[in-house]
Amino acid sequence: MNRNAYYDRLRVLAMFLVIGVHSVGSIAQFAEGTFQETVVTVLGRINSLGVPTFFALSGMFILAREYDDLKGFYKKRLVRIGIPYLIYAVVYVCYFTGIEKNDKFGVPLAYVRDVITGNVHPTHWFVYTILGFYFAAPFLSKMMHALNDTELKVLVCGCFIVIAAGWILSYFGMGFGVSSVVFNSDNLWMFIGGYAINRIIVSDRRFEWIRQYHLISALTFLVLFVVTNELFFGHIAVFLALIDGGKEVGTSKSLFDKVIGDFAGHSYSVYLIHAAVISLILRVYKNWESFFILKCILIYPVVFIVSYLITRVVDFVLTDRLISIALIGAGKSK
Repeated sequence: MNRNAYYDRLRVLAMFLVIGVHSVGSIAQFAEGTFQETVVTVLGRINSLGVPTFFALSGMFILAREYDDLKGFYKKRLVRIGIPYLIYAVVYVCYFTGIEKNDKFGVPLAYVRDVITGNVHPTHWFVYTILGFYFAAPFLSKMMHALNDTELKVLVCGCFIVIAAGWILSYFGMGFGVSSVVFNSDNLWMFIGGYAINRIIVSDRRFEWIRQYHLISALTFLVLFVVTNELFFGHIAVFLALIDGGKEVGTSKSLFDKVIGDFAGHSYSVYLIHAAVISLILRVYKNWESFFILKCILIYPVVFIVSYLITRVVDFVLTDRLISIALIGAGKSK
């Protein structure tokens, strides 16, 4: 299967940031002194862009197509999201009852209830949100494709103007009712904006300079976000980072990109299991005060690699097989 090496790298980077939210956040209490606290704050702000990046990537790819076969679309998405979630939910149950000695899942019905309500682990809220977006995706896609480029530009510019106005007014102690009601869902904005902004910039030759310097521009807005802590700048940084401009599309022959591609292919499973890995590391290792900054950096790859190795085994033995069986069954039931 052809993959876009650039977006694989971006997906893996987003996964590292998500890991950072929960890992660095878990050891932030051990920071001593202004410098260490500042480092934790900066890392926390950068890490907070991980989930928005996932939503923007999902929207960019999902909304790029129109879907006439709603039944087939929903079956495929539900299988690919639901089966891994149910499997790793069982892993969490085993972890909580076997290692944490938590009797929360002692009753099977309680487990079923928690899977349905999203309380297996707090980090799993993403699963329920993306399922909702995927439910709306076929209809959002038709809406996006029904708009010509000019109409789409008006829509996106209008969104930016309202969001920017709300941000500016906040500095004068004033609110903006439209901003808080209509544009209050940052995740939905990222999901739609990931597609809309990429389409506008890639399709219009006047934005060629943005395509050429999109990473420099993204880094500039990232710095603005870190300094001001205004999510408006962070979202722009994510949108700019998504503008690939058609580079490195296809199957890469380099070992590095093949490894990154495999990481990206298991990023959803890594997302599901990483919180349990962090919890286990915190149970085993206690000395976070010494070389604190170094450990803040090292915990990213450690959690990722351990999570990846676990998911590689679980997915090979169970998840991928069940998904294949379910998709074959869904195809026969048409």
